[in-house]
Amino acid sequence: MSIMVNTGAVIQWSADTTEHAHIEVIKDPVTAMNNQNYDSEICRTLDHDGKCCLFNAAVFLSE
Repeated sequence: MSIMVNTGAVIQWSADTTEHAHIEVIKDPVTAMNNQNYDSEICRTLDHDGKCCLFNAAVFLSE
C-alpha cells in the first residue's frame, strides 16, 4: 500500500540575487579595466573596494 502526501508546491528558486551580485561584483569592475594585467587589476580593484568599505564603516561609527 502506497501513501501519497501532498505537501504543496516545491519551493521555486530564483537566480536574480546571484545574477545581480555577479553583475555588481564582476562585470562592473571589469568594464573599468584595460584588460592588460588582469590579475593585478582585479587585486587592485578588490583592495580599493575593501578600503572603501572600511572607510564607510569608520565614518558610520564616528557619527
